[in-house]
Amino acid sequence: MTTYDQQLIASVKSQLEARGYVAVSKESKPDLAVNLSRIDNTSYSAAWTPGYWSGWAGYWDAGYWGYPGYGYYWPSYYTVFRNQERSVSIDMLDLKNGTGKEQLTAVWNAMLRGSGVWNSNNINSMVKAVFDQSAYLQTNN
Repeated sequence: MTTYDQQLIASVKSQLEARGYVAVSKESKPDLAVNLSRIDNTSYSAAWTPGYWSGWAGYWDAGYWGYPGYGYYWPSYYTVFRNQERSVSIDMLDLKNGTGKEQLTAVWNAMLRGSGVWNSNNINSMVKAVFDQSAYLQTNN
């Protein structure tokens, strides 16, 4: 577990406790579970630029032979793009009304996204913001 993970857990726990929730052991049969996930999705794609004739077979024009001071074509080339998206998911699950090993019901969810989401300096403010937007998340006590 990284330092970031420890800070994230502590921040979520602090926000839940501020709203009246109490952490209990697994053996105490809790009513709710909180799942935290860090998601790192990186994808790559390539594009091909076919050059002067744009890949059209049989296409010909005077530029093929060249104009004074200019080359007659440019070569085709490839470009590689990298897209990286990082996020954090906070899910609250209903354990009390679950029936055995069947699917659990999510009762609350938050998705943290953006360029600074994995920066540990942003953890407390991000977690506080999602809980502040969900003022209804309080115990009935």
